[in-house]
Amino acid sequence: MAGRQVFICAAAEDAGYYGELITALNAWEVPHTEMGIVPNPVISMPPTIESEIRQCEVFLRVCTTHTRQSNAVKLATDFFQQALDKDRRGPNQRRRLINLILDPAYLLDDEEKKTLYIMAPGKSRPLWLEELSVSVGAATLTQQISRRALFGMGAGAAVAVASAGVAGTLLVKQFRSQQPPALPVQQSISGNPKFNFNLIPEPMKNSAFDPARVFQDGATIYAQPVLSYDSFDKLTDVVDDTVYVLTTTNGQKRPIKIPPLPDYQLNQSELIAATNGVLLFHNLSPDAIPLAPTQTTIVRAVRVSDGKQIWKVTTAAHSAPAIADGVLFMVLQDVTKVEGGSIYYETSLNAFSMNDGARLWRNTDYSFDTILTPAAANGRLYIGSYFDQDHNVYCLDTKTGKKIWTYLTGGAVLGTPTIANGVVYVGSQDNALYALDARTGALRWRFAGSLTFYAAPLVHDDVVYAPSQDGYIYALDASTGAMFWRAFAGVHAATDSVGSGTLTAQVAVYRNVLFAPTGNALYAFDLRHGAQRWQYSPVSDGDLTAPLISDGLVLVGAADNHVYAVNP
Repeated sequence: MAGRQVFICAAAEDAGYYGELITALNAWEVPHTEMGIVPNPVISMPPTIESEIRQCEVFLRVCTTHTRQSNAVKLATDFFQQALDKDRRGPNQRRRLINLILDPAYLLDDEEKKTLYIMAPGKSRPLWLEELSVSVGAATLTQQISRRALFGMGAGAAVAVASAGVAGTLLVKQFRSQQPPALPVQQSISGNPKFNFNLIPEPMKNSAFDPARVFQDGATIYAQPVLSYDSFDKLTDVVDDTVYVLTTTNGQKRPIKIPPLPDYQLNQSELIAATNGVLLFHNLSPDAIPLAPTQTTIVRAVRVSDGKQIWKVTTAAHSAPAIADGVLFMVLQDVTKVEGGSIYYETSLNAFSMNDGARLWRNTDYSFDTILTPAAANGRLYIGSYFDQDHNVYCLDTKTGKKIWTYLTGGAVLGTPTIANGVVYVGSQDNALYALDARTGALRWRFAGSLTFYAAPLVHDDVVYAPSQDGYIYALDASTGAMFWRAFAGVHAATDSVGSGTLTAQVAVYRNVLFAPTGNALYAFDLRHGAQRWQYSPVSDGDLTAPLISDGLVLVGAADNHVYAVNP
């Protein structure tokens, strides 16, 4: 099968971004050429490219946020328009220009709306590939590509062209074929959790906005209430460092008493991580001022089995921890000197032994910050940066802290990386999600959104589920970055009214359902096509934690210091 000769016009920055398009054209045996990377500055198109444009019947323009900024794209488009104008005055009228919109942030202008255009954002892959197949001559309107088959095209898909049956049918391996049956659709579960764990013994008060802390260590769930403050440094409630073990099979909770620290009894020991039967706590001195911390903040490890403190580290401020292979990785901010009322700090990336708290290495070479959270996998540590216009993703050796590679993005890298199947997925403040080779740092693909991908993406069954601060969760092909669907976490399932939509916490998956917290609501979406199934708002104000899955239930901590276990 073959279609019309296609010329693919795209900005140099989008090289490798449209792999899904190439896969489809190859499968349909549609002849095509690419513009490739044209060096800047460019005054005119190279003769070879002009020749390819003259010969093409379909000028397929890949539209992203880089398109209008590329002079090469403008020159190529103008050259094709001249050829198109000549066709309209002659017998050849087979040429056509197609704008393929792959970027949800790209808005068509009035002239572009007069052309043939295909909108990929917001559509599942089968829908826009169907439109494309007809546009490039791979199928007719009565010989459309099978939607069911196209939906499954992903990493490792076996692609072939049918030799019998409806012409133009693309056969692919369904990567979701092994999924369990869909869960029953629920209209609303508001106020109906299976278990409601109350973490607030009297006379404590509820926290104003912060949710109860919830962490998972294997099959064990730990939770702790957040106590209320009436100022930066004065606690008004009775301090209780108790952590609870929650049992999601029967709704019971068991307290674990955490030993207090001398001179720190007026502030709560805040649970910040749980791993291999060890709890990590943050302790802030009652005399400390968060906006100008002194060297009085303590990070300490407590063993669950006997409540014994194993070790502690003193610093001024610290990042969220990352733990892998018995090693704790954290960014620390330490006081170097106090002079004339001014406090001077040095920031470093550190590795500590989880056994005894011994410092394994300390790296001060790069502009890391305590708002950044590293991620470790396979002997390598990955972290972003943003100070001093340093917009790199860093890869370091976990044993030495030495740099292995860096990758420069177009903005501050504040997102937490996710590593899966040899690829690092991380967001940047240039509003793009990057997929980088974990070994070399080479760009696999780049997906451009409209706001920052701050939360760590979730990779499940070769699909990347990336929450964005634009309020959408994007389901992307892990191999190519092509979008399956996007879902807005801010539309009430019953009323279709739009609420707040900022997503900064990681999502979770159970069977065929995706769970995403935003504001005070937990949203559930069908994993297969992104349709909203239900919304749950346990509190009227405050935030929810990132969801956890335990015994077939979805757990979130809420700002009323309760943990809610919800049927999916």
